[in-house]
Amino acid sequence: MNVSLVPGIDAVRPSDVQQYLRLKGWRPRGEPRGHVAEYVHVMEDTALKVRVLLDPAFSDYALRTAELIDVLSRFEHRAFIEILDELLIPPGDRIRFRIFSESTRSGTIALDDSIRLRVAARQLFLASAHSALKPQRHFARLSQSSALDLLRDCRETQTERGSYVTSLLVPVDPPVGGPDVEEPYARRVTRTLMGGLVETSRSVEAGEPETLLDRARSGVSSNFLTALANMRPGGERSFVEIDMSWSRARPEPVLSRSKVRFEQGVFGMFSEAARALRETTPVPGLEVEGFVVRLERPEKGPEFPGEVILATQLEDYGSAKIHVRLSGADYAAATNAHRDGLQVRVFGTLTKTGRRFELQDLSGFELLADVP
Repeated sequence: MNVSLVPGIDAVRPSDVQQYLRLKGWRPRGEPRGHVAEYVHVMEDTALKVRVLLDPAFSDYALRTAELIDVLSRFEHRAFIEILDELLIPPGDRIRFRIFSESTRSGTIALDDSIRLRVAARQLFLASAHSALKPQRHFARLSQSSALDLLRDCRETQTERGSYVTSLLVPVDPPVGGPDVEEPYARRVTRTLMGGLVETSRSVEAGEPETLLDRARSGVSSNFLTALANMRPGGERSFVEIDMSWSRARPEPVLSRSKVRFEQGVFGMFSEAARALRETTPVPGLEVEGFVVRLERPEKGPEFPGEVILATQLEDYGSAKIHVRLSGADYAAATNAHRDGLQVRVFGTLTKTGRRFELQDLSGFELLADVP
């Protein structure tokens, strides 16, 4: 093997090779002898043995490492370069997004499509990060600080050929203190993300999209499905494939699959399921600012409650009119705001029935400016 044709092979560290072998089920065979460690993998009645050269200063280190990777590629039925890339990147869970279509056969992608894919991958990750903290059918805002902090620590790795492939590397700390130590947040996020993808794939395969409305505990939220829908590739025979390579620094989680594939025709279903989840899920603790455009109080008198309609902007819906039932004192203040063209701020739980928005369980009402 001409190792000069394999760029980066001399940068592979012996410790990373040994981590990789242990993760894949190889076990050390005794103590290292000299500068060589032996590993064995038992399959039925056959024991496959490999050697790891432990000192990169040896002149044949690159050659022996390349030979080892070649053995692993044939054993795992994976491309040589794929295993090499995995050994060269820092330990972490790696999420690969592969877009296959007529326009990406060359390994390139339109700039607008590339931007859309990255924005969707970001939202998919953030939705899973929020579900790992507290599963919900819909998140009004993906703004939890711990989720955003983890996102900042993630890295995008080099793109790969094979239509168009981009990947996100999520740093996952190695276990310290034994196997029973609680999973780090980063691993809980990637496990939630892959679990949500598997559940979504099962719903598609079973032809039961309505089951997506009841999979919040598996990480399926409206935000998650919206992100998937936004990855929709162009062309009739196109598809998106997402797979997870688990960090070599930590044992793999128990999941039925680590790869899913979605054909072009199912992305509209994701949009519809996301809409249904969003519209049927009350949003508590919402802050709404807007102008009072209508007043309704059947019974006259300052002590009686009444209903107002606010014209506002909602993040998921754009322009909207919201019905709010106010106490007598707040209704009087809303009347003054309507008269003087002032904005008001209301806090409560947003619900939607058909086309009607309501803000219920109010926890606050105020004018945004003093009445002249």
